[in-house]
Amino acid sequence: MRLIGQRLRIIRYSKDLSVSEVAIQTSINEKAIKQIESGYILPDFFTMTKFSQCYKTPLKELIPEKKIHSKIIWQNIGTILFSLLTLITITFSSFDISTILFPLLTFELIYNNYKIHQVLNSMKIVDPNINFLEKWMPTRLMKVLAYIFIISYVVLVIFNIIKYFMQFPILTSICLISYAILIYIFIKNKNQRYGINP
Repeated sequence: MRLIGQRLRIIRYSKDLSVSEVAIQTSINEKAIKQIESGYILPDFFTMTKFSQCYKTPLKELIPEKKIHSKIIWQNIGTILFSLLTLITITFSSFDISTILFPLLTFELIYNNYKIHQVLNSMKIVDPNINFLEKWMPTRLMKVLAYIFIISYVVLVIFNIIKYFMQFPILTSICLISYAILIYIFIKNKNQRYGINP
């Protein structure tokens, strides 16, 4: 933690920027920047991306590449496992709090993954999962499997929404409207937080 903070402070000094200037450019408050530089807060991937853009320094110089790859691997594995858990839960459980919350949490994980991949592509950092899979299967087959997973996930979610709508029409309608509002607010806030365009 201290190593990343020290590195950020050294780069900031070398760029002759004050904490307040960095705060304005990154939309991170001054107190958080000082805590990050002191090693009290470990910044997340997107905060580091903002520092990278502000200092015009490649992300690889701010975070060791092994840590970037490790973060991506665990993020992808977590997203896939949680998506499967969500499908099992909404398919086989009754209409309860888990069937309301799990899809929202899955959406957040998938959206985070999407944004991470956008950042990686813009910085020409190779996704280690894709690199690993390309050794074992052709790229086209990998894309086909990914599309099959996404389409089957969407179809099952829609099927379950219809099933719940037939059983609990008013409650399901309220949930769907709430989802739409929450997802809109979530995407708007996340894009501001990430500091990158959707």
